[in-house]
Amino acid sequence: MDIFSLVKDVDFSDDQKAAVNNIKSNTAIIAVPGSGKTAVFVMRVANLILNHKVKPSEILLLTYSKAATNDMKKRFLSWFGQHIPKEKVPAFSTIHAFSYKLIKKYYGDRYKLIEGGVNESSESKIQILKGIYFRLNNEYLNEDIADVLQNKISCYKNLMISPDMVSKDEPDVPNFKEVYREYEKVKEERGYIDFDDMLEKAYLLIKNNELVRQSYQDTYRFIQVDECQD
Repeated sequence: MDIFSLVKDVDFSDDQKAAVNNIKSNTAIIAVPGSGKTAVFVMRVANLILNHKVKPSEILLLTYSKAATNDMKKRFLSWFGQHIPKEKVPAFSTIHAFSYKLIKKYYGDRYKLIEGGVNESSESKIQILKGIYFRLNNEYLNEDIADVLQNKISCYKNLMISPDMVSKDEPDVPNFKEVYREYEKVKEERGYIDFDDMLEKAYLLIKNNELVRQSYQDTYRFIQVDECQD
């Protein structure tokens, strides 16, 4: 099937078509915003299902934000809804939702999420940080420093740098290293996780547990990641 003929409002270039049709090797699409990466992402999915008879359950589709996830699904249904029944539309998911599902599957109720719309504890991330900051600095955590503090912790977490590995304090957050250390300690003691922990724990679970890793490798033949730099 010529899937490009099904999409009337987009004129795909030869490079884009090559990316859509290449299913036998890894493909990285590097382009500026607005150049059609999402369109290629969606077209590759349709190509796998319509032309190569790949089961939707064998395709893992990940992106960074919920908005991007919804946009891709909406575009997929708009372009191919008449050709692919709803029950055969693969699941579009954020990386955090996928990680959270994995953690729940293998850890059960061991961890409680402390941020986002599904906060599972009586304490939130910002409440914990405010308490720690006050104890260490004897002053309240204002909104500006709170944003900087959370961003710095998130950056270190995503680089998998523990508090003990932080070589110096951060000048714009008083006692940053100790705040970070105490925050990690509180989470560990109370069984809490934040969004950054989701990614780290899911990654380590797949990396270090061969049975888990093999299970996902057997389940998904094709993995597509949007905005992978995030």
